[in-house]
Amino acid sequence: MNISFTYVVPYVDITSIITELTAASIPYKLDWNGADYTIGLPDLPVREYAVVHRLFGVQSDR
Repeated sequence: MNISFTYVVPYVDITSIITELTAASIPYKLDWNGADYTIGLPDLPVREYAVVHRLFGVQSDR
């Protein structure tokens, strides 16, 4: 999977975000950096990106 953008997610939020991504069948790559998680996402169709935008807003670490 080619990662197009990433988001840093605090430990306390990771379970709910993974649940949402999985429920929407959105592929992701999860990395732990010692304090927070980084979620990497590929290029997504508009409908899937809308779910990501709702979850994360515009804070991508592109």
